[in-house]
Amino acid sequence: MDIIAEILETDRLAEETLQSTREQCREMIENAHAEEQRLVDENKSLEEKYAEECEQDNVRRREAATAEMLQSRDRQIADMKSVFDRNREAWVNGIFKRITDRG
Repeated sequence: MDIIAEILETDRLAEETLQSTREQCREMIENAHAEEQRLVDENKSLEEKYAEECEQDNVRRREAATAEMLQSRDRQIADMKSVFDRNREAWVNGIFKRITDRG
């Protein structure tokens, strides 16, 4: 009977080991799924942060380009005003002369 008891004990231990192994496997799978989800969430967060940084960088570049264009426009307007101020009297006199010489 000792041999039968040992076989039954071995079978019971094997069943416990199998059950423990199955539980460990289930826990490892759950942990792997949790880690996968954590990595997905972390990656999504990093993607959102990168997209936000890119958008902010684009806004800064657009604002800088706009400011540069406005400065260029203001310089051109100032240059045209300067040319107009220097030549106004000559242009007025020339127009007046052309009008009065016709008649």
